Amino acid sequence: MDKDRRAKAEIKRLNEIFKDLPSQQVNLVKPLIERAGFMKASLEDLEEDIAKNGEVISYDNGGGQKGIRTNPAVNIYTTTVKIYAAVIKQLAGLSGEANPEEDDDFMKFLRRKNG
Repeated sequence: MDKDRRAKAEIKRLNEIFKDLPSQQVNLVKPLIERAGFMKASLEDLEEDIAKNGEVISYDNGGGQKGIRTNPAVNIYTTTVKIYAAVIKQLAGLSGEANPEEDDDFMKFLRRKNG
């Protein structure tokens, strides 16, 4: 399945999970769901690249310098998975699944405004 279809499938899955949210939270959740769907599909592509090409790759800069370096997909994956985890945490907090004692300041603010 191509990336766009996988992202849309994840968006649909997350929309189903959050379908019963109060209407005032829908505007907060929609962009997070769309980002999460895109990031999940991107992470799957990056995982496939890393599995295929490895965590390190050979390089030749054409000037006689050769060696190995970290696969750029590893760096992108690491950054994206951190952001994805933060988005999922925010979504879980909006759904009431997160432990309120572990909420960050942003989530406390959202609960106060919408609660």
